[in-house]
Amino acid sequence: MDEEKETMENQKIQVLSRLRNLRSRSSSSSSSSSAISTNIMAISNPGPSPPRKLSNSGRPSITLTEQQQETIRFHVHSLLADQVYPTINKILIRIRAADVDFPIQSTTSLWRWMKKIGFVYKRTSKVIVPLDTPTFMAACARYFAAIDELRTIGAKIFWHDETWANKNEERRYVWTDGTTGTGRMRRRKRLAISALLSESGFHKQTIDIFECDENHSTDTRHFLGWIDRTASLLREELGPDVKIVLIIDNATWHNQLTEETTPPKRAWRKELIVQWLVNHKISVPVKATKAELLVLAFDNLPPKRYVVDEVAKKYNVHILRLPVKHCMLNAIELAWAGLKNYVRDKNVNFSFNDVRNLAYQWMTSLSATTAMGYINETRKIEDMFKKSDRFTEEIEDQLIDEDEDVDSMTEEMDD
Repeated sequence: MDEEKETMENQKIQVLSRLRNLRSRSSSSSSSSSAISTNIMAISNPGPSPPRKLSNSGRPSITLTEQQQETIRFHVHSLLADQVYPTINKILIRIRAADVDFPIQSTTSLWRWMKKIGFVYKRTSKVIVPLDTPTFMAACARYFAAIDELRTIGAKIFWHDETWANKNEERRYVWTDGTTGTGRMRRRKRLAISALLSESGFHKQTIDIFECDENHSTDTRHFLGWIDRTASLLREELGPDVKIVLIIDNATWHNQLTEETTPPKRAWRKELIVQWLVNHKISVPVKATKAELLVLAFDNLPPKRYVVDEVAKKYNVHILRLPVKHCMLNAIELAWAGLKNYVRDKNVNFSFNDVRNLAYQWMTSLSATTAMGYINETRKIEDMFKKSDRFTEEIEDQLIDEDEDVDSMTEEMDD
C-alpha cells in the first residue's frame, strides 16, 4: 500500500511539473500564442458571410410572351371543351403537338407557368386538375352574354386592337453572309397601328398609323383623341339608330378611370383622403388614422367608370371590354399576322413611309370574306370556351372540399 501511495504521489508531481513548464512557455511567447488562439477562434467561429448563390443547371430561365401565355390557357380550355381532364401531361402534349418549338418542354416548367398566369390546382374525386379562377370564368361569362345579346339585336360590332411594325421589318428567315452578317437589317424605330375590324373588313377612315417608341406603345391622350374622332365618324356614317359597339382589350391607356371613380392613393396626404371621402358623401370618423381612412374609402368605392367609355358615350357609341388575358377572343388578332407577313415580304427600302404604305395597302385591300373568316374563327373559340366552362362546372361538382388549394403536382406526376 505504501508503495502504491508513493507511486501516485510521484505521478502527481510529474503532472504538476509539466503544467508549470507549459505555463512558462506560454508566458514567454504570449504574442505568438495569442495570434494562434485568434486564428483558431476565427476558424472555429467563422463570422457571418453573405449567402452563396445556388448553382443551377445552366439553362436560361424560360420567358413567355403574352401570346404564349394565352396559348397555354387556350389548350387548357380546349381539353375541357372536349370533356377531358386537363392534367399537366395532357396539356403539354397538346401544346407540343401544336408547336414543337414551344419554349416550355417539361411538365415542371409548365406547372410553374400555369401558377403564374392564374390557374389553381383543385382535387376532384378522380384527379388533380388546373382550373381557371372564378374571377376569369365570371368575366368570360359576362362577356359572352353581352356579345350574344349584341348579335341578336343586330348591333354593328367593331373589334379594335393595336399592333406595330418595324421600320426595318423583314422576313424572319433570310440567307446571310456567315462571316460579315450581311443580308439583314437591324430593327430600330417602330410604327404603331391602331384600327377597327368588322364584318366588312377594316374601317379605312379610322386607321391610325403613327411613330412610337421601342415598346410600341400608345398613351391615354392619343387613344382618347382617336376614340373621339372615331366615335363621331361612325355615328355620322351609320346614322342615329344603329347600335355601335367597339370591343377593346384591357391596355392601361384603355382603362383610365374618371376623376369621380378614381380611388385615393396611399401616397396621398391625409387631408386629400378626407376630402375624397367628403366628396363621395362618406362620413369621416373623428380622430381616424390615415390607414383607417384608406380602408373606409376602399370599402365604399363607387362603380368604375372609364374615361374612354365617357368619350364614346357622347356619340352614343358603346364600349365592350374583352376578358383580361383573353386576346384570342379578339378577331383582329388573326389579321395582324397576315399584315406583318405582307410587310415583311414587300419591305425592301426600309423606310417609315414604305412600311406605313404597305400596312395601309394591306388593310384597305382586306376583303369582307377574309374578315368574316377571322370573325367566324373567333366565334369557334368563344364556343370552345363556353363548352369548357360547362364542363368545368361538372368538374366542380366533384371537387373535394379542402381548406387550401392543391399547391403541388407531386401526386399528379405520380398518377
